[in-house]
Amino acid sequence: MAISQPAAGDKQNSPSHSLSHRVFANEPTADAKTVVASTGGKVGFSVDAPSAIIHLKAGTAVAGTGPLKFTAGTLLGTPEAGLLEFNDGRFYVTGTAKQRVIDRTSVNVNVADVTVANSSTETTLYTWTLSANALKVGRIYKIHGDGIANNALSGDDLTFNLYFGGTLVGTYVPPTGKFASNAVWHMDSCITVRTVGEAGTCAVHTDIQLSGVGVDSSALSAIDTTQASIIVLKAKWNNAKETNIITLYQGYLELKN
Repeated sequence: MAISQPAAGDKQNSPSHSLSHRVFANEPTADAKTVVASTGGKVGFSVDAPSAIIHLKAGTAVAGTGPLKFTAGTLLGTPEAGLLEFNDGRFYVTGTAKQRVIDRTSVNVNVADVTVANSSTETTLYTWTLSANALKVGRIYKIHGDGIANNALSGDDLTFNLYFGGTLVGTYVPPTGKFASNAVWHMDSCITVRTVGEAGTCAVHTDIQLSGVGVDSSALSAIDTTQASIIVLKAKWNNAKETNIITLYQGYLELKN
């Protein structure tokens, strides 16, 4: 590596500008714009003209080119306001005097209809895969789904099944009877990891509303947190009929801790 002064004609000698310099990779084929310390106290990393105090080059889809990366480490014993830390798979931000986990939403957010019609086969409405050992004690997962449904001509039952880590953690059958065409439904489920390991446990609370009638449940369930865990919301009709239709409009997963 080498540090060089700006080329002739640059404004390093102007009273209104601070000294500029660059750090170059000392190889002919390397990217020469590794670091740029610009005028006015702005620093660019692989950016020629930084427009912020710290300005990072955009990342790409290639491994090892992300713009910013944290190494996990022990959290400060005494929090410092304005600090961002990374530990145990969580990002923490300190506002005034408390370290708080930053909430996240899964990449898988439904932006297209998912329909189960004329079928008594259990069918996935929403799914998201969590990495092995991603589950931590106290971590909270909130699953939301909503849309419309119709059984106006049949009065058949609709069953929702929720799976966590391959384990069925809840079965819900709203006691609706016949309901109007395009009846609104929505589902909210909250899962809290209580213990981890092959014999891990979680608490599950789910509320489902369909055509103004609700069903809810709270339960404890076993889960193996050492395996890749798939969160899946499925639905099925008790009879396959053309008039039995449910459509998911929105589905997403939030990580709350």
